[in-house]
Amino acid sequence: MAFTTNFSGDYEDVLQRFSTTALQQAEDVANLPFTQYGGERVAGFSPTELAGRERAAELAQMGLGMPQAQQAADVASQVAGFSYTDPAAVGARMNPFVQQALTQHCVSSKNSNKWRFRM
Repeated sequence: MAFTTNFSGDYEDVLQRFSTTALQQAEDVANLPFTQYGGERVAGFSPTELAGRERAAELAQMGLGMPQAQQAADVASQVAGFSYTDPAAVGARMNPFVQQALTQHCVSSKNSNKWRFRM
């Protein structure tokens, strides 16, 4: 059994009313004032995550994983054809935009004595 309906009105009139109503609703939404979000933008870490980060830092300070990290750095240097520990080699391959942004940040941070950077 199919559902059918009979419509004896003017489709253009119905569509015009619908379009006008939809357009008015869209304009109403578009005219709402923007309210900036004032809360935290990034969720904080859970106690478990904080404990894990602390433990990972402790293990790193004890040197755990250092031979593997050094081996990975050596392999990366061989593949790339230069050493990542050579500042001149890294600087020669750095994106100029990133270099400029980092330099400005380092200078402003150095001037504020908040961080210690070697430049």
